[in-house]
Amino acid sequence: MFFKPRIFISSLMKNKLELRTKIEKTLTEAGAECMLYEKNLTPSSDNNTYRNDIVDADFIVLILDNNYGAKTDWGISGTEEEYEIAIRHKKKIHIYLQKIDNETASKEQQDFVSKIQASGASFYYYKDENDLLKRIKSSLFAIANTISLNNLSFDKLDYNVVVRKTFDLDYKVATDIISAHNEMLSLINLYGYDILNCSVFFDFTAPFIDGIEKGFIKFLDCKILELLEIAYVSAKSFHSQYCLAFTTTGIYRNYKSPILGQLSISESRLCNPATDTTQFINLFQCYLNAFGDFIDYVEKKKISIDCIRD
Repeated sequence: MFFKPRIFISSLMKNKLELRTKIEKTLTEAGAECMLYEKNLTPSSDNNTYRNDIVDADFIVLILDNNYGAKTDWGISGTEEEYEIAIRHKKKIHIYLQKIDNETASKEQQDFVSKIQASGASFYYYKDENDLLKRIKSSLFAIANTISLNNLSFDKLDYNVVVRKTFDLDYKVATDIISAHNEMLSLINLYGYDILNCSVFFDFTAPFIDGIEKGFIKFLDCKILELLEIAYVSAKSFHSQYCLAFTTTGIYRNYKSPILGQLSISESRLCNPATDTTQFINLFQCYLNAFGDFIDYVEKKKISIDCIRD
């Protein structure tokens, strides 16, 4: 990146200095300047300092757990105040939400999270500290590109051209994934590759799941990745259960995919013929529904981008 971006980390994670240090280290190693405060993390002892820093930041990272935090002179917590300032100044922001426990979270924190969810802003759920770090690391590409685009000199570049070109990058990756998905469905529906009697579903989805988890599959539009991940959650659940219930017969069918290359699709059989296979059909249907949402979003965005005029 041609400049050192300033990333403001907004969070109230009391007694979690080690985690905050890891987050700061991750972003710093990626080339960013982190703006992070240590007095309950937020707010700073000088309110005007952190308020000005948010305005000056290139990007905001907002992390929420069950804690609401002490109120500032605005009558709301420092974290909620920082969120409001970021929104007011149209700052690009990534929000990471830990699932709220309604029995331990205050009413104020529940209301704050509900406000974020209702705002239409993109947010990511995380389970625990390790999952949070993984989420942030996987988002670094999108964060870096968002900051770069925001700092381009648009007096020299046509804005509409930039919008179209950046989406072209996402669309190429998305269409390859969609093509592989459609190819799999044609094998299932037209050529008799049954999802229960062979490994076709695993062979066509596992490479993309692995690519996402290793950070090889990236999108500038985080919503595209989010929808794809939702679809692959069902696929992963199918895979894990399938491996327990089925075994290979030792017979393979070679198939050459235009997207994935040479595949050896193994025939399978149930370990226990009495096993109820309904769960696999349900998981596959969940995958189809979620992947349909992914396709729908990509196609609608493609139409909206194509409607942009110079």
